[in-house]
Formats: sequence, structure tokens, C-alpha cells
Amino acid sequence: MSSVICRTAVVPARASVFPRAAKARAAVTSAARCAKPRNVSARGRKGMLADLMDDGNDSAGDPVAKVDPRCPCGSGKEYASCCQPHHDGTAPADAVTPENIVRARFSAYVKNAPKYIVASTHPDSKDMKRKDDPAQAREQLEKDADATMKKVNFTSLRVKAIKEGDEETFVTYEVSYKGAGKKNRGGTKTLAERSRYKKADGEFKYFDALPLNASSDMNAVGQI
Repeated sequence: MSSVICRTAVVPARASVFPRAAKARAAVTSAARCAKPRNVSARGRKGMLADLMDDGNDSAGDPVAKVDPRCPCGSGKEYASCCQPHHDGTAPADAVTPENIVRARFSAYVKNAPKYIVASTHPDSKDMKRKDDPAQAREQLEKDADATMKKVNFTSLRVKAIKEGDEETFVTYEVSYKGAGKKNRGGTKTLAERSRYKKADGEFKYFDALPLNASSDMNAVGQI
């Protein structure tokens, strides 16, 4: 801790035509010499960074965006323990059910994971037959899925019914979505669909889908 010594200088009295002004200047000078130095580092730690962090603001004063940990598919679970393992390829085999694939494909459109759309599509699906070369077909499907993710905002998924079978299962669901960008200012639309999942190498994959409402446009939205 540093100490501050205030010295008072004795100045011989001198006649002044402005005695009040001279006294005022002397008082200001004396106060400045005796002022205690500011603890700048303490102010920086407590008054600036700490306050901003406590308020949830960044250095520019703007609110820090909070990431919602919940999964977009509406399961109520956190994304890290719901659809993310499907996207990462780490989901256990017993978790790869048609319903979970529907949810994971929906979340893939929200989370911008086009590779999962390809990985979860049946090799005999028409989406995989658009090119003679299977590798080119997969590449095209990934590009199409990525384009859909950029132009459509998917907002909610509702699984309505499941008809299970040993080799194929049907899942009926509704998806709410809106067009992305300034050119798409329309309201929320609904895609109602009955999708079919068939096994390939012992694992269910998306095969095809039947639209259930007149407003469904699978070419514009993609298949879940």
C-alpha cells in the first residue's frame, strides 16, 4: 500500500486585484495534490468485466446469445443425447428405429447436417437412383438437402402414428416450416407425410414418402 504525503507550501502574501480568484485557484491546486490515486486495475476487474459478465453482455454491450440445448425434434430431450448421436454416427443400434430416424432427419434439416440425410436414405430409394454412379447420386442428394436447409426453416415436428413391421415400417407425421430469407414472407405451412422405412443390411433407412395434404410440396421441402 502506498502512502500519499500532502505538503502545504507557505507562499508570502501578495496583493492581487482578484483576491477571490487567487484563493479559488489555490484551493483547486491543493485538492489535486492531495487526491488519492485511483485503483484503475480494481475498477477494470470489478466495474467493467465483472459487470458485463454479470449482465450477460459481451464486450460490445450486446446480449450474449444462448444456445437452446433442447433437441429440435420436440422429444423434450437435449440434442446431445437425442438426435446428435445419429448425426455423429454414434447412436447405438437399438436406438436406430424408424421414429428416431424421422426425428433425426428433421433435426438434421434444422442443424444443417446434410450428410445424415444421405446416410439415413435407403440405397434402393429413388433418391439414390437419380445418377448411374452411386457416388454421384449420394453427392447430388447431399447438395439437394443442403439447398433445402438454406431455403426452408423447419419449426416443429409431430409424429402422429407408427405402423411397425419386421422389414418395413410406416411413420405418419406433420412438419411445420417457413420459407427462409426476405423473399419468403409467407406464414407457417404444414407438410403432412406418411414415410416408409425399409431395412438395408439389417438397419432401417428412409425409402419413400406419400404426401397426405394438398399443401405438401416435397420437392420444395424435402423428405423427412
